[in-house]
Amino acid sequence: MDIKKIFEFKNILFLLLLSIVLNTIVLLLVLRIDSFVHVDLYKYGLIFSNEWAKDYWFFKDLLLTFLSGSIIIGVLSIIPYYDHDKQPTNFSKWTGMLLPIAGIVYEIFSIIFIMQTDQIIQNNLYQFGLISNFNWGAEYWNINFAALTLMIIVIVLFIIPLMGTIINQQNKKTKKNKKKPVKKMK
Repeated sequence: MDIKKIFEFKNILFLLLLSIVLNTIVLLLVLRIDSFVHVDLYKYGLIFSNEWAKDYWFFKDLLLTFLSGSIIIGVLSIIPYYDHDKQPTNFSKWTGMLLPIAGIVYEIFSIIFIMQTDQIIQNNLYQFGLISNFNWGAEYWNINFAALTLMIIVIVLFIIPLMGTIINQQNKKTKKNKKKPVKKMK
């Protein structure tokens, strides 16, 4: 298989659409974690307090904001790749590079904020009556692990279109630099 085929428009489009789908799944998992904290953990002795809730809500809201931003960036990234496939311009080249970089940055911040919410759930909630129990722990850990794994996959999915833009630009430069054959005069 030719490695350059990965960087064709239809494959890049598929990867960007996949990143949007995976981030949407992560968004749903985060909402499940939120439901888990505000519904299920009260069955295990958690007592509500603004002391832990303020920090939890702050990081959860940042997480949802950056995840939503990453989804929007994934959608917006399709446009320059479509334009670049039809008629390459400097604008489509630069947006084709900058949007995936922005998607990677947003995804990294999402990972940081899900780790912050995890730290609150795993460490701080025990001070407010939460009883350590394998039943809630196993369910929570699986959801959290799935969300983190999908986020890492989305980072890779954003790296591939970025590499594609760079490689396609280099290929066009080398084609320009090749000398055209000289036609013989009759």
